[in-house]
Amino acid sequence: MNAGDINGTKNASPMKELKPPNQVNGVNA
Repeated sequence: MNAGDINGTKNASPMKELKPPNQVNGVNA
């Protein structure tokens, strides 16, 4: 679900929006 989170980061979780893309991907991966 990495791709989905990357595309819908803002829509999926406001908390992820505050984190850099690298951290968001790392958390999901």
